[in-house]
Amino acid sequence: MEQDIISNHAGISATAVNFLDYAIKEGKCLNRLDLLDEDVPPLLRDYKYPLQSWPWFISPATKRVLEECVQLIPSLIVRSVMLEFGEDTARFADYYGTPDVVGQLVLSGTLKTRFVSQRTDAILTEKGFKILELNLGFRIGGWQIQWIDPQYRKQAELKPFLDRLDCHSRDIPYGYMCYLIRSIQEKQLLSDGRANTIFVIEDDEFFALNGPVTIGEIYDRALRDHGLGGWLKFKRDLSDLTYAENGVYLGGERVGAVVSAEDNPPLELFRACAAGRVVWTDNPVEVVLSDKRSLALLYKHRDHPAFSESERRVIHAFLPWGASLRAGPVEFEGQTIDLQSLLSSQKDRFVIKIALGGQGNDVFVGKYQTPQDWARLIERGLSEDGWLVQEFCRSLPFYGQQGDNGYGLYDVVWGVYGFGEVYSGCWLRLMARDTGSGVINSDKGAEEAIVYEVAC
Repeated sequence: MEQDIISNHAGISATAVNFLDYAIKEGKCLNRLDLLDEDVPPLLRDYKYPLQSWPWFISPATKRVLEECVQLIPSLIVRSVMLEFGEDTARFADYYGTPDVVGQLVLSGTLKTRFVSQRTDAILTEKGFKILELNLGFRIGGWQIQWIDPQYRKQAELKPFLDRLDCHSRDIPYGYMCYLIRSIQEKQLLSDGRANTIFVIEDDEFFALNGPVTIGEIYDRALRDHGLGGWLKFKRDLSDLTYAENGVYLGGERVGAVVSAEDNPPLELFRACAAGRVVWTDNPVEVVLSDKRSLALLYKHRDHPAFSESERRVIHAFLPWGASLRAGPVEFEGQTIDLQSLLSSQKDRFVIKIALGGQGNDVFVGKYQTPQDWARLIERGLSEDGWLVQEFCRSLPFYGQQGDNGYGLYDVVWGVYGFGEVYSGCWLRLMARDTGSGVINSDKGAEEAIVYEVAC
């Protein structure tokens, strides 16, 4: 093992280094582990993404940094958008490609980020954690890793190490249910002391694999822990809802929360959400937070006096340089320079990506592009709306299990969950270092790993 790589693990926790000694020096955990079996719920039994055989361990200090990521950045983004557009809803609508009602709701400050669920994707670089993007709504992935916790713990190769360690993994799905219930309580949307929630799920496989029971049991546990009654019901659409001046109803019972990412939600749901008559997790503020150009707007306004000194420190610490991909000058490292010239002359320092995208699609890392392909990407971004450029954030290298037996170097993306601005756990994606296109995403072949919290 190389000392520089060991030091990277030491920055995460002392336990992480102890695990390297156990796995590599003592040779106790070099085989690839089969983590899926009949003990996993049917919903996850055929999980399509590869799982990393080594768990990760984070210290309280690392956890505090992750907490800062999810507790502050979402609200700072919305405030920067309000600074950028003021009351100009038409310019907002043109920039984000949304109906006027979305701009009206966002710029009025009516929608609060403390009722938002999101996953922040960040990379630990030589300069610390850098946020690449925010992913919003119920469709974000990674929460499935929680069901793999007992699978790690029962492995013969891992059990001796984990048994002597006081460690736990945040239950991300449970944290999500608690966030829904907290939000219902805060908005005073209980129905005779009952917290009622609707999930809109269109996927037939979810129902075929007993998904409502698997997910419903978690919600019921969260209700019990909050001393409340209530229900979680699964619908394929929102057509059964009725809207009144005092709330949203299903069959005569008040609905406290709606979890739905329908492409064309009813206007009544917009109005009910804005009036505080229902918690709608996928509300219009999601448009702002999930658009990667919004991070560039926050970077642009990073030194605005509207932000406090501590808020400016957070922005400078977590945000890489970024800008909408448009013709004209930009500021970079204290100098004003034409954006196209900057990208052409320093290809390896930048990433071009689509503002609204997922699964690692339409993300192009300059370091892995030919000069000809890079030039075409620049032209494409300049000729189409909805592209941005971001400074390339190079992951520190870390060790992980690799191959049927052995270990190797990986680049890592951290998926950090914030439910209602409360840190709710994290999960990792690892890509063998210097492979592929430089995009670290499960759909591009990255392995997923669980994260345990430890004392040191």
